[in-house]
Amino acid sequence: MGAMRSIQMIASVAAGMWVASGAGASVIYSAASDFNATQGGTNGLWQYGQLSGVGGVFAQGTLSGGLFSTTGGASVGASYMHSGGYFTGVLANLRFTAPTAGTYVATFQAKLTDPGNNPYVVSGYPDYRRDGVRMWLNGTFADLQTWDQATSAQSFQYRTVTTTLALSAGQSIDFAIDPNGARGFAYGAQASYVGYNIYDSTAYTATVELIPSPGAFCLGGAGVLITGRRRSGKHADVTLQA
Repeated sequence: MGAMRSIQMIASVAAGMWVASGAGASVIYSAASDFNATQGGTNGLWQYGQLSGVGGVFAQGTLSGGLFSTTGGASVGASYMHSGGYFTGVLANLRFTAPTAGTYVATFQAKLTDPGNNPYVVSGYPDYRRDGVRMWLNGTFADLQTWDQATSAQSFQYRTVTTTLALSAGQSIDFAIDPNGARGFAYGAQASYVGYNIYDSTAYTATVELIPSPGAFCLGGAGVLITGRRRSGKHADVTLQA
């Protein structure tokens, strides 16, 4: 068999193994698609629960009525979150754990879903509470609040926070809803702060994309360099270098 023909066959086999290995394809994890009635979801990577505060301790919730509810009053489902009360400071939290080391792009979308509840009447006085929450993606946040504007476009349309993280296997990403804005003030003679958390129902989507690492052309897990040097005559030297 001619030397150049041998080179072509080797290159063809290597290219086939490259394609078969799936190199170059990203992997996308979705909180909605991966949701399951057990902690871990369908792939063991998602946990549903609460944070004791911003950057606080994580605790898992218990499944009840399709949602994971926590002792601090938070709840998390496949596409719905509700934080704990303003006075508790508890955040509803969805935690993703990286299955392998790599670069991950996390995207968090959220919007309020209680636009019709403002104002709420307390003892005969309208409570123009500061409707809303703060959405957190690890250390990045965006506010979803209406103050006393029940039709605020910012609050009742999805807002998006995206971040790129280099993670080791076992490190986590937190998608959280903070009761930051779930407090109010009743005007008039009955003026007082109220700590209801009835206005922070939040619809959300959360995805995590594992970006493939750029790598050298490989064969069987090892780098392969194929070189050919034609000599005068009918044969050529072929060198494989791993």
